[in-house]
Amino acid sequence: VLRGWNSMRSSRRWLAACALLVLAACSKDKDVDQPTKLTDFNATLKAQKVWTASVADKGAKPLRLGLGLSIDGNRVYAAGRKGEVAAFDLESGRALWRTKTKLALSGGPGSGAGLVVVGSTFGDLIALNPTTGAVIWKVRLNGEVLSAP
Repeated sequence: VLRGWNSMRSSRRWLAACALLVLAACSKDKDVDQPTKLTDFNATLKAQKVWTASVADKGAKPLRLGLGLSIDGNRVYAAGRKGEVAAFDLESGRALWRTKTKLALSGGPGSGAGLVVVGSTFGDLIALNPTTGAVIWKVRLNGEVLSAP
């Protein structure tokens, strides 16, 4: 009985020592590293806005999603959280087509091999015709699509 009592007291001591170490590591009195000052540099590239366009996304919550742009040939593809996918002419920015998927998009677009592909919050993967925007196929996955397919 006495041996069990001693090992139990020893375990409690080790547990208390570990708890103190964890608390000490969380001390608020640590010095905070200051950010490094930025250095001056000479710009070697001049960016110029040529055109601007957008997809219907009014009222959508700003989320950190895998929605972006995709370029294939002379077209730029864009997708919005509220389900719109659009194609724009790379040179002029003129809208070539717009398709409403009626899905909350969260990943894409990805383009190539004759497809424009986007994914939804609910696991839908939709392939569109890059010339017309028509849906070619749609499949349901087991989870949310968080990046360009």
